[in-house]
Amino acid sequence: MTKLFEGKRLAEEMLDDLKSQAHDFESKYNRKLTLAAVQIGDLVENTKYLSLKTKIFSQAGAEVKLFQYGSGKAVEEYISEIEKLNNDPTLDGIMIQLPLGSNLCDADREKIISTIDSSKDVDGMKEGSDFTAPVVLAVLRALKEAGNYFKLSSKPLSVLVLGSHGFVGGKIMNILADRERVTELTGLDNYELTGIDIESIDRLKDEVKSADIVITTTGISGLILADWVKDGFVGIDVGAPDAEFAEGCGEKASFMTPVPGGVGPLTVSYLLENLLKAGNTVDR
Repeated sequence: MTKLFEGKRLAEEMLDDLKSQAHDFESKYNRKLTLAAVQIGDLVENTKYLSLKTKIFSQAGAEVKLFQYGSGKAVEEYISEIEKLNNDPTLDGIMIQLPLGSNLCDADREKIISTIDSSKDVDGMKEGSDFTAPVVLAVLRALKEAGNYFKLSSKPLSVLVLGSHGFVGGKIMNILADRERVTELTGLDNYELTGIDIESIDRLKDEVKSADIVITTTGISGLILADWVKDGFVGIDVGAPDAEFAEGCGEKASFMTPVPGGVGPLTVSYLLENLLKAGNTVDR
């Protein structure tokens, strides 16, 4: 029987504690803990995600200030706006909702993200950030919860990250390469790590079939078919808004993160946790 990751329940438990901490912050500094959320362009899904974060943060006693910019500006204009946010002492953290407007390339995205002050980069977006990306923390928590379902073997478990060259996939690959930290946070200590992008469906299928743990971050709905996965595998689905594991995969899994209700809710809680850390470490 497949064990489903209860990300929503774990997120709610975290939020109960974080709500108390946000209240303490407000009492200490006489203002609400505040996140600057930047949206470039008007993608419907981005608007939806930011609205959800605003609602959850508000319920926890924190504030989200939205900074919305059209997609027709030059990169230098966005950088100038981010620098203003960096210098605003009433903003404890800054995040940029991805993806950006269609007129901006990957290089533009990196320039904009790299402008965020490392001490305010609560979404862990840039190299050298003071914070681990919330989505990475959520994946690690899922792996910890899946620990009881890893088959004990003298052979290393094979861990596969799909979309490993992407923005999120790359961050997950980087953390999994830090074996000491992974062992500390998840208990997983005997594994072989492989990353792959969507270059060849045939190769992708072969890699998935041999993997004990499949972490998918491609953003392609229903990409992984049931006849690709092995019996008893562990599936970590970072897909949004739709699942990347197709119908039937769950029946073969020993442990699976559902979409919705899996990694997503926990990501928002970790974002708030990072914001609290940022707010309480700034010199005032």
